[in-house]
Amino acid sequence: MGPDKNMELQEFASRLGLKLDSPLVGSSKATGLYDGRRVSCEYVLVQANRSYKRSERFSFHVSVKLNNPVDRGFYFSITPENIFSSAFKFTGLMREVTLGNPAFDDKFFVKTNDEARAKRMLGPSVQEELLRGYDAFSLTFFLFHDGTFSLQRSDGVVPSLEMEKILSFACSVCGKMEESL
Repeated sequence: MGPDKNMELQEFASRLGLKLDSPLVGSSKATGLYDGRRVSCEYVLVQANRSYKRSERFSFHVSVKLNNPVDRGFYFSITPENIFSSAFKFTGLMREVTLGNPAFDDKFFVKTNDEARAKRMLGPSVQEELLRGYDAFSLTFFLFHDGTFSLQRSDGVVPSLEMEKILSFACSVCGKMEESL
């Protein structure tokens, strides 16, 4: 049996001085201040199979609040390019924002409600950082909404020391975004 997600999260929260909330649906949430920012780290249930071979899949989520105010309602999402995003673009169901960096644009599908602002916030240094973190930490999703940057990793239990690296990465991305505001 591998590492337990709640034990790893508890060790992570304890080491960083974060508050560990009571478990809901079998998972805890670590919240508090890290690197001068409001942060939240938790496992989220993404699949539960009720068959005789019960299995659950959890994603590890990190959210970091920017220190600079951002207009409510503004968002962008960044997902890896795949067959679905290609089909949505081809049929015109979704419009992709391209940032002018082939390494980034070829790897990710960017969606937003304010293209100009998203392009400002996703400048070259942010793009490079997102590319680095995506590869280094096997991340599967980025979202910015109402001043909070979130990310997701979907491949099992994350060791507590790696949780801290992922959180540091998210804070670094926020710092680079704030430079463009």
